[in-house]
This record gives sequence, structure tokens and C-alpha cells, in this order.
Amino acid sequence: MTINNEIASEVSRIEKIVKTVTGRDLRSKVRDHKNVMARSIFYKITYDYLCRVGVRIGAKNYVAKYMNKNHATVLHAMNNFEYDILGSPLNKKMYTKCVEVFESVGDVYSSVDERDLTIDELK
Repeated sequence: MTINNEIASEVSRIEKIVKTVTGRDLRSKVRDHKNVMARSIFYKITYDYLCRVGVRIGAKNYVAKYMNKNHATVLHAMNNFEYDILGSPLNKKMYTKCVEVFESVGDVYSSVDERDLTIDELK
């Protein structure tokens, strides 16, 4: 399967969701911890989505090219995902929220702020 407009559109939507939930510009060249973790969340959600729609071969490479990164950057982030994201309560919460929004499951908020309204638009 190749990357068509629908898949490319969904990848763009994932980028917007992660950017909104984390409050980070994923395209920024800044390599501080919060930006790196936000990109890692994006890589994982996008890779899982691509695999789900049948794009296994070249999925990591596509994600890397989409973000103007080397494929090794994505490999490194994916290999460290469990420790970096799932090992941190805050990062895990952001990852879970991004997945929920992408899959349009998370409609209930304990409190509503401006980001929640933007998230609803992204659904």
C-alpha cells in the first residue's frame, strides 16, 4: 500500500493533535526534552496508525521524511518509547490523551480549557 492523500491527511491531523496536547511545535529544531518527547509521541502514534492501515514497509522512513528527520532519529525514539514516554506519568498522560483524541474517544474532560476546544475541532 502506498501513502495516499487520505493517509497523508491523517498524519497531518496527528501532528496537529500532538502539537495541541503537548503545546510544542514538532517542527522546531530545538532539542530540549519537552520537544523531543512531543516528537516521540508523534512518531509512535503515526507509526502505529500507518501499520494499522497496511503501510508496514517504509513506515518509519515515511515518518522520518515527514518530519525532515533521519530514519535513525525515529528508530531511536521508538526504541526508547517505553522508557521515555510510558515511564513518565506526565508523558504517558499526554500520549494517552493524543491517542484518545486521534481515535475520537476522549470527549469527557474534568476541566475545560482552550486546548480542549481546539482538540474538539481536530476530531
